[in-house]
Amino acid sequence: MKAIGKGILLSASLLAGAALTLWTGSGWALAATALVPVILAMGRLWNQLARKGLTVSLQAPASAEKGAPVTAALTVRPGKLPPVGPVWAAVSVDNDLTGENARLRFPLQAEGDRWTGHVTLNSACCGRLRIGVSDLELWDPLGVLRCRVPVDQNTKTAVIPDLFPVAWDPAKGICRDDTGESAPKRGEDRAEIYQLREYQPGDDVRGIHWKLSSKLDRLVWREPGSTASRSLLLDWDPGSAGPREADALAGAIFSLGCALTEAGIPYTLALRDNGACRLEQITNSEELTERLFLILRNRGGVLSAPLPEFGRVLRFCAGTEDRGDGAFLLCCSEERQTVENGLWFPPEGCAQALEQLEAAYG
Repeated sequence: MKAIGKGILLSASLLAGAALTLWTGSGWALAATALVPVILAMGRLWNQLARKGLTVSLQAPASAEKGAPVTAALTVRPGKLPPVGPVWAAVSVDNDLTGENARLRFPLQAEGDRWTGHVTLNSACCGRLRIGVSDLELWDPLGVLRCRVPVDQNTKTAVIPDLFPVAWDPAKGICRDDTGESAPKRGEDRAEIYQLREYQPGDDVRGIHWKLSSKLDRLVWREPGSTASRSLLLDWDPGSAGPREADALAGAIFSLGCALTEAGIPYTLALRDNGACRLEQITNSEELTERLFLILRNRGGVLSAPLPEFGRVLRFCAGTEDRGDGAFLLCCSEERQTVENGLWFPPEGCAQALEQLEAAYG
């Protein structure tokens, strides 16, 4: 809009100059009037040449706390020819977890042989921020004509979720390594991990998962695997959760994950990616921190096959759908929902939900 206003003002000035030249017959008025389009044409031609060889760098912190300012620094270095007028940058910011996005446009300042600029962001929700420069704008000295330069430069910042205390003894009911004489046989331990596949002729009919089979309209057979120490699965599936809901669910799963690692209890994290399930075993805080970045960019989704069976499954979600796997739901939504096997909590009630986990789940 500013460029349009400048264009209108320039056109009016040229008309006034032409009228003055015709009225007075002055050569100076004619020269001044003719000089303006020459400056515009030369400025645009110069910037067309200056766009070649431009290098752009974008830097931002790798992580930040919620609500804390995140400053992204942009530096533009010219090639053989520097721009002759103002330089502007167009920046996009996307939160992969919440789906929020913003588009910013700001001027760069000339500092010696470079142009620099800073943009300060502030995210009320956790998630992975993708900060990218989509293009630069090189303007002529009068700020009327611009030369757009496409740019593909981006960086990422993880906004860490809040941590809350967890009122739950995760050691209760968790399967341990079977090293004693009374270890259950293969397939007899209810906390054993199974692989699910379609039933084939010759399979033991006792291994058919009848509940899942009725839901999928096909016979699903569970094949016992070796008993593992990880009999607890945290299933991350925010799905259609809104920004505040996804933020609260991330705080819940990260808080519970920290409580488990501090108690020395291994567990498995389930992440969805284009219909496939990615299982990540977590045994210490370092692994949890690394996997946190996967959570902050993951929106969950529908799986093409059922999850493997675990002794316990805690699902972090925004819906109450019963998928027949006996999962305990930690459901967050703006509107109250009835959860038969789990806990419902609003986005601002994450801390209270974790305090009630012991009584609700045991």
